[in-house]
Amino acid sequence: MIHLIYGYGKGKTTASVGLSLRQVGRGGRVLYLQFLKNEPSGEIIMFEKIDNIDVMLSHDAKFSWTADEKDIENMKNASRELMEKALTVADNYTMVVFDELLNALSGGIISEDEVIEIITKIEAEIVLTGLKVTDKLLELADYASELKAVKHPYEKGIMARIGIEY
Repeated sequence: MIHLIYGYGKGKTTASVGLSLRQVGRGGRVLYLQFLKNEPSGEIIMFEKIDNIDVMLSHDAKFSWTADEKDIENMKNASRELMEKALTVADNYTMVVFDELLNALSGGIISEDEVIEIITKIEAEIVLTGLKVTDKLLELADYASELKAVKHPYEKGIMARIGIEY
């Protein structure tokens, strides 16, 4: 089944991490792909210590407001390469998580058609996270959870904190 975890509230990656741990706890194998993040966050550091969770990262990320055309092209190539790698090994897993893929999609880094083509070929449980979802993906999904921001420390100028946001 396909899970969408999206919205402007905190907890999308956290929810995908929880599903991953639950899957492994029940004997499954998880492939966790992370898009548009430059450095390993706490969950990736932890996943590397757990059997049955494999991680693939796309390291060519830049914030959209600092990215030039070459950066964007690098992000597109890295994202496509990551999707293609996932497809070649997905049969070895019971769950495949595409963390931040919805942001790559909404940012024009990867197309909706490419996403749908890849995820519909994978026969594992699929999880996609990010800020926005398309109507086609929403229709395709079996689970859709939208996280709404009600209050966040960013509003007070408090930046992302290690162990909480990453």
